[in-house]
Parts: sequence; C-alpha cells; structure tokens
Amino acid sequence: MENPTNQVFVTLEDSKMKELANSVEFGFWEKVDDNHTTVRFCTSWSTTESEIDELIALL
Repeated sequence: MENPTNQVFVTLEDSKMKELANSVEFGFWEKVDDNHTTVRFCTSWSTTESEIDELIALL
C-alpha cells in the first residue's frame, strides 16, 4: 500500500517482535494487549528495495 511518509507502523505478536529484534532495528510504539505490540519501522533516502524485501521476508 502507498505510504506518504518514511514510517510504517506494524502490530506484531510479542514473540515475533522478539525474534525480529535479533535481525533489525525498530522503535517501540505502544503495547496493544498482553500479546501484541505496535512498532515503528523507518526508512531513509538510502534504503534500498532489497533491504525492504529482506524486512518483508522476515515479517
């Protein structure tokens, strides 16, 4: 989906969030419930399509 900013907010199961923390950096946004957390991924002008594809694969 189109996004007008360099930020993407994703709600993850906490177990998936902990797994991702070993591979990528993201920011904590808010605790949704006992088992889910919303995190923020940011890109920069130098983020490549292949880096985005790698994140998608991890998700």
